[in-house]
Amino acid sequence: MVKKKILIFIISYKASFRLLDVYKKIPFKKLKQYKISVLFSDDASKDDTIYFARKIKQLNKNKKIIVKENKINLGYGGNIKTCLNFSLKKRIDYAIM
Repeated sequence: MVKKKILIFIISYKASFRLLDVYKKIPFKKLKQYKISVLFSDDASKDDTIYFARKIKQLNKNKKIIVKENKINLGYGGNIKTCLNFSLKKRIDYAIM
């Protein structure tokens, strides 16, 4: 049986202090029957948000984590839209924010 693919996307803007807490709340054990990917999508923050997203990726090499940095601030809705478009291009079955 082929596992369904889930993309859990976490959008951020100047939210370095919040990323790890949000990531830790993902119930990976309950989602074992799915192929899980996590997308950190930063909306052109000028702080250290990207650094922390990359650090989380580095510390969790056993998980599929993607870090995407928007070159310009797309706004809340624009950032969500880019994540949903990403999931469509990758043929993800379910996208969760």
